[in-house]
Amino acid sequence: MTGGQEEGRPLEGGLGASAEEPGERPGIEEPERRVGAPAFDAGLEYPSGAPEAAAMIRLGGTHRPPGTRYGEGVPPTTTPSLLALERAEARAKALSAQAAGKPRDGGAGGVAGAERGKRGRGRLLRPAPALPRLPRGPAKPRGRRPSLTRAGGRSRRRAHGSSRRRPLARLAAGVAVILAVLVVVAGAAVVVQLTRPVPARALRAAAPQRGLRVPGPAPVLAWPLSGEAAVAVPGVGLDRTAGPSTPVPIASLAKVMTAYVVLRDHPLAMGQNGPAIRITAADQATYEAEQAANDSVAPVIAGESLTELQLLQALLIPSADNVCPILAHWDAGTNAAFVAKMNAAAVALGMKSTHYADASGISSATQSTAADELRLAEAVAVKPVLMSIVRQPDLVLPGSLLLTGYNSLLGHDGIVGIKTGSTGAAGGCFMFATSVTAGGLHEEVLGVVLGQYAPRMISAALEAGRALARSAAAALHSVSVVAAGSTVGEVTSAWDRPVPVTTTKAVTVLGYGGMAIEETVHPRAGVLPRSLPAGYEVATVTVRAGGQVDTVAAVTRRASVGPPLRWRLRRV
Repeated sequence: MTGGQEEGRPLEGGLGASAEEPGERPGIEEPERRVGAPAFDAGLEYPSGAPEAAAMIRLGGTHRPPGTRYGEGVPPTTTPSLLALERAEARAKALSAQAAGKPRDGGAGGVAGAERGKRGRGRLLRPAPALPRLPRGPAKPRGRRPSLTRAGGRSRRRAHGSSRRRPLARLAAGVAVILAVLVVVAGAAVVVQLTRPVPARALRAAAPQRGLRVPGPAPVLAWPLSGEAAVAVPGVGLDRTAGPSTPVPIASLAKVMTAYVVLRDHPLAMGQNGPAIRITAADQATYEAEQAANDSVAPVIAGESLTELQLLQALLIPSADNVCPILAHWDAGTNAAFVAKMNAAAVALGMKSTHYADASGISSATQSTAADELRLAEAVAVKPVLMSIVRQPDLVLPGSLLLTGYNSLLGHDGIVGIKTGSTGAAGGCFMFATSVTAGGLHEEVLGVVLGQYAPRMISAALEAGRALARSAAAALHSVSVVAAGSTVGEVTSAWDRPVPVTTTKAVTVLGYGGMAIEETVHPRAGVLPRSLPAGYEVATVTVRAGGQVDTVAAVTRRASVGPPLRWRLRRV
């Protein structure tokens, strides 16, 4: 070897100056030789700096001034660019060849040098004369010294890749957190929506219909030419009067109040005869006296017994005057006490213009008006026992004695009672009840005629009463107030369209022209179910027409399900 150095001994301050084995430097791994890479020939003599430049080129490291150790002196310079390194390597080889006196083309001297280089491979390089400074490339930022090995390059690439993956990882983590928060919020919202109370259904009913009137002209009634008269159809609210409306004698119409008071104090059910009443000698004497006066009487014999029903029949059918004191004494003890009861009953019925002086009406001091007597007729019409009596045209008493009544119109023109009467002071009087049928509906027409003076007073009163009853019945006709399937409201809900509510049947009443009608929808009590089947009853419709009251059910026209899940989740 040139320069007098022993083979294999490291030179102080050279590239290989270290206590370690050749090829082992602190922090630097020996790189792999690349195929075709220029090799540094250790056997060649290089000018100053050439060996270090060649080693730098071969190892891919950095160049440092000769005579300095790693980590000492001037920091290593940045590795030049590849083109500069190739040029520097070629120049170093040329300078080495010139210094050895060898030709460039690798003659004999070049071959010998190559052999020496082969023998010297793996050993530490001997310092050579310094080469001129190589041109530096652009300065790189100072930092941690990069690794000179392929593994170091891979670690740099992994570090660079991981640094680029860190923002993506942070972004993915942020998205995951946001998604988790959204899932929690959505779950909480679902729970809240499903547990919120559902608003109940409501019935929106049609407004009450008031002030309605039956179309057609007002009734034209056949009033008597004289006296007083009154007529009413309680079921439809028709109530009319005509005449002066001043108290007048009423004759035997007073016996209707007598029977009313007796049955009130001693009621009978249909089919019952009531207690037996013993006839006294005084009762027989009264009978004989009144018979002689040509009054209406029923024969009685002292010691016999007649039932309450029999005495009431004799009082109302043949209008027996002698029966009145018998019933008065049996009920109240005396005639005066009984008459007091009659007047009290009149006040209770609202008969303000009525006064009773006796139980039979023979006294002209027993007076009333047609309007007051009409109130009494309405009270009697609801007493089945009394109405069953006044419907009878005649009466058979014990001993097969037939007694005929004075109401010859019974069974004609629908007349079913009630009582006739006549005196010279009262004239002919007639209290009547007529049954009327129109459109399958039944009603009763009640009326009173007073003060009919004529040669045949009772007949005149009967004819006046029949004409009045006919005119009242003719004014009545059936009226369809509510048709079947009429919409009377709707059931509303927050999740479904309104469900129509309709009537299940028609409502037909008996009315007259100008009659007032009122229609009201009454919701069903309680809370409506969430699921409604078709035909579910939700209300009733009440129709009032005069005195008539009728109701009809109102049901849902179609089915309606409960709130769906989608609505419960999306509702606000």
